[in-house]
Amino acid sequence: MRYRFILLIFLFSQTIKAQENIRFAKTPLSDVLTSLEDSYQVKFSYNTAVVKNKLVSLKLDEALLPDILLQIENEFSVVFEQVDKRYFILKNNKQFSFCGYLKDANDDSIIEGATITNSNQTIGVVSDTNGFFKLENVSASD
Repeated sequence: MRYRFILLIFLFSQTIKAQENIRFAKTPLSDVLTSLEDSYQVKFSYNTAVVKNKLVSLKLDEALLPDILLQIENEFSVVFEQVDKRYFILKNNKQFSFCGYLKDANDDSIIEGATITNSNQTIGVVSDTNGFFKLENVSASD
């Protein structure tokens, strides 16, 4: 019975540790990541150029790590890639537009009304009367 009680206390303490009250005011992103590593027992790997000159202002109550990372991703043009339960890679999320004209390979005629989709996202566009299309906010990984 005593061991069950100790186990319950341990599990409860881990649950409490999974949520944090987060307060950062114009804090360098590198310092924020170091603080998150300590609080959530995770590790971040990144090129220093990715975090350079990025200041974080964040206030979250009872925040889970995914919520915090999402806030950082939304504030800066970065993305966190989770390698395993404990390790994350932080990289720039470079987005661009992808556009072109669709023409038939056989007779070089314009292809109007064709649907062009990004298979990694749920977005798509239709080519216009000139065969032109433009996909916005495409990531290099797409």
